[in-house]
Amino acid sequence: SEGKAHIETMKRLYDELPSSITPFERLVCETELTSAEYYVTRKLSVGMDNSDLAKKLYKEYPEEVFAIMNEAWRLIYTPAIAGGSTKKALNLLDDLTTGYNELADIDRYSILCAYAIAYNARGDYKKANEYFEEAFKYFVAEADVVETYKSNLEKLSE
Repeated sequence: SEGKAHIETMKRLYDELPSSITPFERLVCETELTSAEYYVTRKLSVGMDNSDLAKKLYKEYPEEVFAIMNEAWRLIYTPAIAGGSTKKALNLLDDLTTGYNELADIDRYSILCAYAIAYNARGDYKKANEYFEEAFKYFVAEADVVETYKSNLEKLSE
């Protein structure tokens, strides 16, 4: 499939990363690789690896926006029994609102989507919808986000 071919390309490029990149950059690349691989394969072991990398990234680089975002997403998508918490994720996202206007559009989009999905998971469909609509002013890019948005709209109309 195209997804698996893309993962193989990502793995090859990861293996070819120059030695001059920083440990942070290497960990970001590894985290992105496992995230993409999980998205394509849905293998639990890959998802667990990605979760561990997100935790490590946040632990080692707690001031980096990328690390904070990855930890927030991990908390949103991880079941509570395995340490997930939408409440903790929302607190992390709140921390990112300082300096929000200086962030790239893709980062603002990601933050807004994370808020929307966290509120959706908490059953606050009205607030989730507000964040979805704000996010979609930037992009309408990810299939999972659009599906959750559609589901959220259905719940709002109930």
